[in-house]
Amino acid sequence: MKGKIILLTGKLAEGPLRRVVKEIDNVEVIALNIGIAAFMTTDFIIRSFSPPKDVSLVLVSGMCKNVNVDVLSERWSCRVLKGPQDLKDVPAFLLGKPLKKRDLSDYNIKIFAEIVDAPRLSMKEILAKAEYYRDSGGDIIDLGCIPGETYENVRDVISALKKEGYIVSIDTFDEKTILMADEAGVDYILSLNSSNMHLAKRIRACPVIVPDFDNLTIKSLKQNVETFLEMVGERPFIIDPVIEPFNIGFVNSIIRYKDARELFPEVSMLMGIGNLTELTDADSHSLNLALTCIAQEVGVDYVLTTEVISWAVGSVKEIDISRRISYYAFKEKLPPKHLDYSMVALKDPPFEYFTKEELYLMHKEVKDKNWRVFVTRSGEICVFNKEKFIVGEDTGKIFEEMAVEDPSHAFYLGRELYKAKLASFLRKRYIQDQPLRWGYINADE
Repeated sequence: MKGKIILLTGKLAEGPLRRVVKEIDNVEVIALNIGIAAFMTTDFIIRSFSPPKDVSLVLVSGMCKNVNVDVLSERWSCRVLKGPQDLKDVPAFLLGKPLKKRDLSDYNIKIFAEIVDAPRLSMKEILAKAEYYRDSGGDIIDLGCIPGETYENVRDVISALKKEGYIVSIDTFDEKTILMADEAGVDYILSLNSSNMHLAKRIRACPVIVPDFDNLTIKSLKQNVETFLEMVGERPFIIDPVIEPFNIGFVNSIIRYKDARELFPEVSMLMGIGNLTELTDADSHSLNLALTCIAQEVGVDYVLTTEVISWAVGSVKEIDISRRISYYAFKEKLPPKHLDYSMVALKDPPFEYFTKEELYLMHKEVKDKNWRVFVTRSGEICVFNKEKFIVGEDTGKIFEEMAVEDPSHAFYLGRELYKAKLASFLRKRYIQDQPLRWGYINADE
């Protein structure tokens, strides 16, 4: 970058900021007459500072909520930006290494979102679940039926969903249910195989063709597709080679998907990844990203999921994000790394800690009684004001040593110590007065 870069900060952060950028050329740190940079306002900066003519960029702290950088940029005729909230991230920001915002608007996988045991639900419950799924990114509302039972009021349910603009599928092998759903205008039927292929001529909706369940092979799938085409000619259909749970045929089923894509290169393909998230004792978000990337690579066009078990709640939203990441990564021939951190939820993206030595130097500059709270790489919590510097792991003992008397301030510090302890336990980044980061779950906070 041509021209000088000015980093505006407060007195407290001046020393630490100078240390973290000392290896970067053409950067000057200027501390204005204020203790904490986050308290700066647009008017305060205008009154306190005017950049020299050779300055090309002025960077203010990302913690400054009351600074309008557009006003400053227009007044000074140079670029003014808000930097990272944590000064440890400033070098990467200046050197162009931070995560760049990718355009993740494109995707080519659609989501079937299954309402499990739909016949057991009221119309109100079904419409509410469908709205939730649509808001989460679901494209097709899949009505999951009860095996061996007929969904007697399926016509009314499909009519109500269609009236609200939903694309609808029915998930059953019950012949009567399939025919009633088709009459009501259902869009997709899951599924057809040799056991009910005789319905092919009687249905209007797009069927999903699967292998026979007692013969989950590519040969069985091929035979069922050939039978369907012989019966109805060239009509839209989807194939589902059937994905199986981990340790019960998963690897072979992925090979089956790959073989199916080679055998039917122009036919749309579905993968029921909910089989994996519902049947694996693990948080769903990472599984959903991994499975969506697998689906992307083998050429899947549709995935089906649901949100029944507790650890899979949020799966539709997770797949909506994952399909955008996987599409971008596949298109650019990249691993899905450093593209978007939405699926990094329980842990955190890479970050830098302050050392105890750096915090002690910061403590020596403090002139007031306000408590600062930090977490070190070793997991210790460090709190300090002008009078005390306390380091430890036991928040109860730390709080006792702080000897806070004001009830409202004690409540605030208790909350911050709890957040710091949780961040330490999970190896997450802790920033005082900021919520912990939970990926897509609290991305809007």
